[in-house]
Amino acid sequence: MLKTIEITIGKQRYQISNGVTLEEIASQFQKEYKYPILIARVNNELEELRKPITEPATIEFLDLTTREGNRSHISGLTYVLIYAIKRLYGKKANAIIQHSLDKGIYIESNFKLTAGKVEDIKQEMQSIVASDMPITKMTIDRMEAIEYFEKMNDYAKAGVMKYNTNPYVTLYRLGNYYNYFYNLMPVSTG
Repeated sequence: MLKTIEITIGKQRYQISNGVTLEEIASQFQKEYKYPILIARVNNELEELRKPITEPATIEFLDLTTREGNRSHISGLTYVLIYAIKRLYGKKANAIIQHSLDKGIYIESNFKLTAGKVEDIKQEMQSIVASDMPITKMTIDRMEAIEYFEKMNDYAKAGVMKYNTNPYVTLYRLGNYYNYFYNLMPVSTG
């Protein structure tokens, strides 16, 4: 017999099967939101939508209209940008995210940008978004992560990993590329 769990969303209570992911639950509530649901608050803790629910919970879904949902969206778009650049110009090409500026992000590239390249990157990003590729969360050995980032000529990320004392780190995979993000990520590029 399949175990059911009680969850609360808004003021309503629901029975769900043990292990159902937030993404599956969110799909049933998406019509109530103007923008795609990106992450959730579960018992007041922010969670990615890939999280399975295994105990009673109070759930609040977050989209672009929330600060936390917007951060997740920006992290996802940043990943799509970096991935598009890698696909177009090779593994040594990179966008270096420097810092936030008001409602934008200051980014530098390690290659010469032209108006044509910006347009190509935009088109590639739109293609990646349209293909709704999964963004997969992975836990890997820290030393393997350092080797990977050094091989990709991303010495800044390799350096961050060297100072991390945990034996394992969390990376995100998009296609055949791995990256490290501080914020919660959407489950796909869509």
